[in-house]
This record gives sequence, structure tokens and C-alpha cells, in this order.
Amino acid sequence: MNGKRGNVPPTAIPLKSVADICERVARGDLEARVPRLGDDPAAEEVRTAINHLIDVTDAYVRESSAVLAAAEKGQYDRRFLQEGMQGAFLRGVDQINATRVGLKQASERIESANAERLSMAERIESTVLKVSEQLAAASAEMAATAGGVAQFASQAVVESNRGVDTIGALRGATQEILQSVEEITQIAEQTKLLALNATIEAARAGDAGRGFNVVAVEVKNLADKAANSSETIVHRVESVREAVSETAGVLDGVAQRIGEMDQLVAGIARAVEGDPGSLGDSQGLVHLAELLRTEVGDFVRSIRAGTSR
Repeated sequence: MNGKRGNVPPTAIPLKSVADICERVARGDLEARVPRLGDDPAAEEVRTAINHLIDVTDAYVRESSAVLAAAEKGQYDRRFLQEGMQGAFLRGVDQINATRVGLKQASERIESANAERLSMAERIESTVLKVSEQLAAASAEMAATAGGVAQFASQAVVESNRGVDTIGALRGATQEILQSVEEITQIAEQTKLLALNATIEAARAGDAGRGFNVVAVEVKNLADKAANSSETIVHRVESVREAVSETAGVLDGVAQRIGEMDQLVAGIARAVEGDPGSLGDSQGLVHLAELLRTEVGDFVRSIRAGTSR
């Protein structure tokens, strides 16, 4: 047994121990360290150097993990401690710290953008709510006004039709007056003729017919006055007929305009209240205001939910 030990080189056992430790470190066991390798100063120097390498590597890995874990939680002020780091390790430390600062700035920009987006969403919601409320109030007022105007238009149509009927009756009355005046004119002409004959006969009778002559003259004068009055009445009735015709035309135009206004008011009412009987998508302003409020509310809630994540 001792003879076999005597054939093993003195450095074989320490190197095997170092190899085992290196293998453990390579597998991620950073707690492993090289034990004492004997009294040889060179071996002790190797052990110290290897353990120092493991210490630096362990510190680098631990600090990196700590910085990344803090960054994952949004704690970007956790710095990588540079103590004992040199060369590539130090450059890695600087890179990690620079990345940490960049992540912090990006996070602040994202938070600022989220805050601005949330503020904008709230302003939009407030504005849309005010607009929808004003729109609903205006729609209700327009509906009430449209109803009143529609009722007024209907009454106006009835009244204008009644006026047209009255004008028609007035036309008939003026025509009857003209016929009566024509008859009076004819009677006046006949009366004048009779008065003329009476005057002739009174002249033939001499003194006996003088009184009858006076009466005949007076009758003739009355007939002339009746004829003149009839002519004046005819002119005035003709003026009335012309005015009646113009008034009838105006009333017809008014009735037509009122009918058109009634249709426009009905269109306004459909626009405000909607047309349930329509086959298409006919929604009134009141419904659209409520739909706008609902859609904006959902939009703002989605933004708030996304910001809170």
C-alpha cells in the first residue's frame, strides 16, 4: 500500500483537489473554495489566487443578481458596488450601472407618459360628459320646442284653411253684390227713361202738368244719383275682389309654407328622438349622447386599467 503511494507524484493530489473545486464552481457552486494544499508556498499561492478569483466572481454574480432583482421591482437606485472589481469585471459593472440608469430614465418617462395619458383621458371624459349632458339637455329642449312648433303649425294650417274658406265666401258675396248693383243700374236706367217720358208728357199738358214735371225731374235726379252710386260701388267691389284674390294667393302660400314647416319640424323631432319605425340605424341625439358617454367611459376605464398595471 505504502509502495503504491510512493509512486504518486507529490502534486497529483493537490491538483485533483483544485480541479474538483473548479468543476464545482463551473456548475454554479460559488460557495466552494480550495482548501489548504500543504506547506508548499507555491501551492498556497495558487490556492489564494483561485479562491480570490472565485470571490470576485461570486461578488460579481451576487451584485448583478441584486441589481437585476431591484430593477425588476422598479427600484433603480440600487447600484452595483464596484469595490474589488477590475478589468472586464469593472467594465461589466460600469455597463450594468449605465443600463440601470437608462432603465430608470425610461421608467420615469413611461410613468410621466402614463400620468399624462391618464390626465388626458380624465380631461376627455370630463369634456365629453359636459358635452353629452349639454347635448341631452339641448335635445330635450329641441324636442319640446319641435312639439310646440308642430302643434302651432297644425293649428296654423287649420286657421289658414279657414281663412281660405272665408276668402272663398267673400268672393261669392262680392259677386252677388255686383249682380245686385247691376240690377240697380238697370232699374236706374229704366227710371231715367220713365222720368224723361214723364217730363215730355208734363210739357204737353202745359200748366196742368207743371207739378208732374217737377216730380219727374226729381225722379230723374234720383236715378242719376243711383247710377253714380252703383258705379262707385262697382269700382269699390272690384277693388275688394282684387284684394281678396291677392289675399287668397297669400293664404295659399302661407298654408303651403306651413305644411313644409310641419314636415321640417317632424324631421327635427326624428333627429332628436330617433325614428323607431325606420329600417336603418336611426338613432336620436339623446341616444347618441348616452352612447358617447358610455364609449368614452369604457375608454377611460381601459386607460386607467392599463396605467395601473
